[in-house]
Amino acid sequence: MNFRVAFFEPHAPPADGRIDRVSPLRETQGREVKVPVELQPTTYTLIAVLSYLTGISCAIFALWRSRTPQGAAAWAVALVTIPFLTVPFFLILGRNKFYGYVKSRKQLDAEAQRELDEVRQIAAAVVEPEPGFQALQELARLTNQPGYTDGNSLDLLVDGEATFDAIYRAIEGARHSVLFQFYIFRDDRLGNRFAELLRRKAREGVRVHFLYDGVGTKLKPSFLKKLAAAGVHHAEFRGMKYWTSRVQVNFRNHRKIVVVDGHIAFTGGLNIGDDYLGEYPDIGPWRDTHVRIEGPAALSAQLCFVKDWYWAEEKLPDLEWTPRRSAKNCRALFLATGPADDNEPCLLAHLDLIRNAQKRLWIANPYFVPPESLIHALELAVLRGVDVRILVPSYTDNRWISWASETSQEYALAAKLDLRAYLPGFLHEKVVLVDDRAVAIGSVNLDSRSFFINFEASLIAHDPGLVRAVEHMLEHDFARAKTLQYQDFLARGLMRQIRSRAVNLLSPML
Repeated sequence: MNFRVAFFEPHAPPADGRIDRVSPLRETQGREVKVPVELQPTTYTLIAVLSYLTGISCAIFALWRSRTPQGAAAWAVALVTIPFLTVPFFLILGRNKFYGYVKSRKQLDAEAQRELDEVRQIAAAVVEPEPGFQALQELARLTNQPGYTDGNSLDLLVDGEATFDAIYRAIEGARHSVLFQFYIFRDDRLGNRFAELLRRKAREGVRVHFLYDGVGTKLKPSFLKKLAAAGVHHAEFRGMKYWTSRVQVNFRNHRKIVVVDGHIAFTGGLNIGDDYLGEYPDIGPWRDTHVRIEGPAALSAQLCFVKDWYWAEEKLPDLEWTPRRSAKNCRALFLATGPADDNEPCLLAHLDLIRNAQKRLWIANPYFVPPESLIHALELAVLRGVDVRILVPSYTDNRWISWASETSQEYALAAKLDLRAYLPGFLHEKVVLVDDRAVAIGSVNLDSRSFFINFEASLIAHDPGLVRAVEHMLEHDFARAKTLQYQDFLARGLMRQIRSRAVNLLSPML
């Protein structure tokens, strides 16, 4: 049996420098030899090279633009090592301050401010802050907000039923305007109850504006058509405009604001949905806190809504801006924060609240993955003898945040912080109590997303009555919680510790 063998043999290229892709066979010393085919990168090689180049480019961008070293390191390592997986996520989630957006948003804010000549009336109600809280007043000024006002009446609202009933009654009594804004609005029983109320008030001639976040809320066109048919103005808030809003979901409007007639406002942690009434069995009982505002501070909430509305629609609602004092004389600051701000007012405000604590600092929050600076501020409070207590959920609705939080909680316990886990259900309230002097209630979570990326809102108040109400509420919550022990975290299995530390590195992206 005869065999004929063909094999490759190196050879010099032709004089003209061209190499045929397939060269003819030629005889060399009695053997048949094939001239080598031109070596060209395969499609897969090109994709790999482009992926790694893109990953390196994105990593450089992350190092340049990330607000925290942890965020920069997490993105850089992931983008360089596994670009196939992480580049798409970076393009969607990785930008926490898109400068083209910031410029556009500031321009719109400035135009809205110029057109709102009536807003200058709020200045008549602005007062000096409480001693020690001047930095908060300056943060408001730097972000073009009115600052502290007095003549306010503030009521604590505990859990969903009390909150939604109070909001419903306020809207029912509206004569001129209703501004209704939530991060999450569900088309369920509770959502339809409010939708029907908004439609009814619009038919009565009240100017109703409904603003929802494009990431947190998904509503059917038929639902929105019914609102529009009744005269309800609705708009979707998008962190970025045009086609980029469909691929960039990092910027989210996490605020929960209701303003009635420019005189009554609500803010806090509750969204609109049956789960916020504890009716989702997978989540269980829902523990949350809101606050009712009556007085000039409601106009600050109204101004926040109008700026968001102007960004979404480039139109200004026709509203009432005359400050009206309530029967009580409480001093309060409605502080709105977001990624268009230059000086991180959300984080700075919380650091200042911690700094002001001399005897007591009680915090309740569902997502405890704070930046390192906040952990150090809490540790310093403990060292100067402050009673620091932090209430977190025993379980959350976000598995990744829960894993990341384990490492943050371990660091906090190592710093001798008093950490307690709420047992009866899911804790979602966002509350800070400072001595007997100040209370903060709002939408801010103790994580990088709320501090640096989301649009958030908080009410910071100096009202003895509200302080006592929050004190009693938190005492009740602490009584239904277990104290976490540092030794328990150390006793976790090795794989669980590795998982929590790995996910904690990604916390700036969560």
